Amino acid sequence: MALRDIITRLAKEFGQNLSDTAQANGLITDVNTVVRDLHNSREAPLRHSLRERLVDIGASAEQVALPSDIGKILQIRNPETFDDVRLKGFEDRYMRQSWYPPFLEYRVKEKSALKVNMLTGGPITVTFSKPVLSPVNVILTGQTQDSERVQETLLFAVGDTARTSMNSFYDLEAIRKSVTTAYNLSVTDIQDVEIAAIPNNKTQARYQILQTLEAVNTVSRTRILEVLHKLDWQPFVNLDDTYYGIEDYDTAFYWATKSLMLDTQGDSSKGDVIFSQDKATTLLAAIDAEAENGEKEIYDAPVAAYGVQPTLNGGYNSRVSGRGYGYGTRY
Repeated sequence: MALRDIITRLAKEFGQNLSDTAQANGLITDVNTVVRDLHNSREAPLRHSLRERLVDIGASAEQVALPSDIGKILQIRNPETFDDVRLKGFEDRYMRQSWYPPFLEYRVKEKSALKVNMLTGGPITVTFSKPVLSPVNVILTGQTQDSERVQETLLFAVGDTARTSMNSFYDLEAIRKSVTTAYNLSVTDIQDVEIAAIPNNKTQARYQILQTLEAVNTVSRTRILEVLHKLDWQPFVNLDDTYYGIEDYDTAFYWATKSLMLDTQGDSSKGDVIFSQDKATTLLAAIDAEAENGEKEIYDAPVAAYGVQPTLNGGYNSRVSGRGYGYGTRY
């Protein structure tokens, strides 16, 4: 099964016509709404969305922009000592002089549209990897010399590849596309440094900025953290899309979406809504129990280079890695 199979079953169940674009898009929206809520729910771990990753935060950086496909962080540890790196709130940092090394605490400092600092203000260039197949707008929101907050929309017609802003931005708080697209998008500053990117199946740039130690306590060697996380939510876009490449959850997603649609209609018995939801819950629990028992491998594919790909020393597996970025200079 895939998205195509889920909406085909739902269309048959509810008497809808997939040849009607509006009805087909409505079903896709319902499926995405249900799967997004399940993905973000604490009650439904969806263990096939879990990944492990080694993140290189560098020898001197105290902050790192995590790759954009990293969603909720579940746990971090030192891969050398296996000590937990504990999550701390903002207030704790102000109750003492400094943090204590090595690798004992971290905090998610912010979620940013940028993965690296803009060191110089100037026009912003947005480039798709190939000419766009249908019209799309890219909306930039940020700070200029004359305005604390300004918004500019770049219009891409069919066949366009790149557009440059009229405004000279000194910082960007949001970068959004009006729709999902066929191709990935790259955002560069006046120095031609990539400061953000948006995958084709997402509509905004978003990075988690992770802070580990105070700079004065940073050890003088490459530092690597092992991160257990959920993948960031990726909506279904194409009819053959599956949940992170596997079809195990599709039947559960069908029943959960059916429950939502029955509940929305309001003319079905409450028993049908509850029955469909119970079916979905039972299937999800069984799949996650199987994954937890190790009957299905949870793995991560190699990560493309973010900026300059680090060299991992000391025998670490370099198939998964991140990169430290100079966010410390902003604050």
